[in-house]
Amino acid sequence: MDLQLRCRLASMMIAIRYDKKQTQTKVAKKLGVTFQQVQKYERGINGLSAEKLITFCIAYNVPINIFQFWDAYEVLDASDISILQKEKAMHLIDKLEEKYNDKSGSEKNMARESISQGTYI
Repeated sequence: MDLQLRCRLASMMIAIRYDKKQTQTKVAKKLGVTFQQVQKYERGINGLSAEKLITFCIAYNVPINIFQFWDAYEVLDASDISILQKEKAMHLIDKLEEKYNDKSGSEKNMARESISQGTYI
């Protein structure tokens, strides 16, 4: 999967999850995966299959084309969550985009970094 596409999907998942006031555990249950897998989706370590993307969209009642025509910041801007929650989500998205925009960071380095640091979103 293309790295920019993976980053876009990951940032939109974060934005929609925050907009719907859901935890990674709740998303995981709806997708039939572990919360660790959702963490990997949201960090861009693992790509999201078409089946899981459709399941996500159905579960959260969002049109699939939101991933194509909106960006994560628009989703958060239109959301009725608190400013603090918006800032938390934007911080995660900014961090994700920094990693993908870093030309020296490869996909393997990103995965290695998250494993070695034991960091979780």
